Amino acid sequence: MNLNLMIMDLINEVYDEILENYKISVGVKFVMTEYIDRAIKEYSNCIVNNNSKKGVIVSGRTGTGKTKLLETVIEVWNKYNKVDMEYLPSSKLSTVTIKSEGYNSTVDFRMPFLAIDDFGAEPEEIKYFGNSITPFIDIIQYRYDMKDKRKILFATTNLSPKMISDRYGDRVFSRLKGDNLIIKMDGEDNRKK
Repeated sequence: MNLNLMIMDLINEVYDEILENYKISVGVKFVMTEYIDRAIKEYSNCIVNNNSKKGVIVSGRTGTGKTKLLETVIEVWNKYNKVDMEYLPSSKLSTVTIKSEGYNSTVDFRMPFLAIDDFGAEPEEIKYFGNSITPFIDIIQYRYDMKDKRKILFATTNLSPKMISDRYGDRVFSRLKGDNLIIKMDGEDNRKK
């Protein structure tokens, strides 16, 4: 069997594992959509080819399963890769930025493999001893400037691409788009079913 076929087999194996675990996580509300299929395919490719320069950002309205999918993907990533994916919910973004200034935090956003859940829900700016900190912008800028360009970002957001650009500026949006595939995940709010 040649190497390309072996890689494709592994990508399919990872896809099946993510899908099965995601179905279990979502439960009876699970409905397969083209958006979920595409997101799982892209995640699977990144997990197997983790030297890729592209990460995955899943954008969509609330309740479509983005967070559950990301949590499932992180578990599978950590199973198949030697370096774990750091998980960062938006509620912790400001404390992580403070760590870069020498303060204490439990998550290191400088890790090459980072998952941010629900960006756009964090404060746009915080004041820390009189200094302005823009948590998400600071993290994206820092990661963009990393000398080791082998970095993967998996992220979820309720913001559309236009809303991302409006909130964080064209520069940050351009960097996000250049380093990541942005996948729209449409559907009904599963929490309201």
